[in-house]
Amino acid sequence: MDNGFISTKLLGVLDYTTAIIIGASPWLFGYYNISSAALFIPVFLGAMQLIMTIFSNYELGMIKVLPMPLHSFLNGFVGFWLLVSPFLYGFASIVFLPQVILGVLLFVMAIYVKPSPAYQEREF
Repeated sequence: MDNGFISTKLLGVLDYTTAIIIGASPWLFGYYNISSAALFIPVFLGAMQLIMTIFSNYELGMIKVLPMPLHSFLNGFVGFWLLVSPFLYGFASIVFLPQVILGVLLFVMAIYVKPSPAYQEREF
């Protein structure tokens, strides 16, 4: 079943872009001084996203050891964690929109990426 519309090449561009935006979001959106959780979580998740992208086995991965199914799972995990973090750590009353938008974007990227040609189902 192929319900994806995001190619792995486009996913690579989106991964690098979102990793940088997530990591820099406390300064880009001006909430770096709200709380330590509001600063640490996006910086940590952005760094995790960048490392995952560098190690992923697709066109724009540099080291190519992380299989695409695991990459998609981690994209969804990071997206979900980013989405719920303002509400879990109590800074949603001050700022939540950047995390929610970026979290939903990562979650959509995880769900709607086309399967890698190496992992497509074989017909016998």
